[in-house]
Amino acid sequence: MRDAPPARPAPGRPSPLSLAPPAARHLRLVASLPRLPAPFDPRAEPAGAVRLARRLEALSPAEARALAVIEAGFDRARLAGLADAEVLARARAAVAEAPEPAASALAAVWRLRGLAALALRRRAGATAPDPTVLALPGMAGLARRIRQGWLRPGFGLEGPLAAAARAAEETADPLAHWQAALLRESAVLRQAAFPPRFSFAAAVLYVLSWTLVVEARAASADHARARIARALEAAAAPVEEALAAPG
Repeated sequence: MRDAPPARPAPGRPSPLSLAPPAARHLRLVASLPRLPAPFDPRAEPAGAVRLARRLEALSPAEARALAVIEAGFDRARLAGLADAEVLARARAAVAEAPEPAASALAAVWRLRGLAALALRRRAGATAPDPTVLALPGMAGLARRIRQGWLRPGFGLEGPLAAAARAAEETADPLAHWQAALLRESAVLRQAAFPPRFSFAAAVLYVLSWTLVVEARAASADHARARIARALEAAAAPVEEALAAPG
């Protein structure tokens, strides 16, 4: 079973810890967060949802509300089944609420997700990039190059971005695709969290990394394979519907 999202303090009833000065609250919170293993590291377990929620009581009510918006625009479990427009709205809201460097890390993660989505849709037969995907955070600077390089491997990009696009298009195994995506996203978040800081942004980056670790451990390999296959089919569905439409 997937761990439930950490519970947030009830609005209007802040924890006594949340009334301390911000610097003291953030120092105490970040210092209390347990070590977080890598997504597929079997040697250690992440903190449970209840334990993490208790640590997050140190957040102010405004910070807790912002974190809830950020998680809603990041966690795949909460985004599954939503229309592209709703995913876009949540992703943009998450980046807008996140402090730096968490905001830049979120945009980088959505850039990777956007490239993967475009690669999958191109493989399904799309003749041009989806404008909604190009509007995701982090994609604006790549939109022109992707349109111009739509038929080229990796959209004509270079470096890690091209590698991410090619991996999404060339990896036939949905489980391998999902695992690679989680590892890339985890690396982005961990890089943003270094050097260590005692701030709200550090807490945000920890919670997002925790979300990926919990996702990685949520299901058996067979269950994950079937679930990710359904997700990939859903991602390609708009293209298939368009191709099947008359005229």
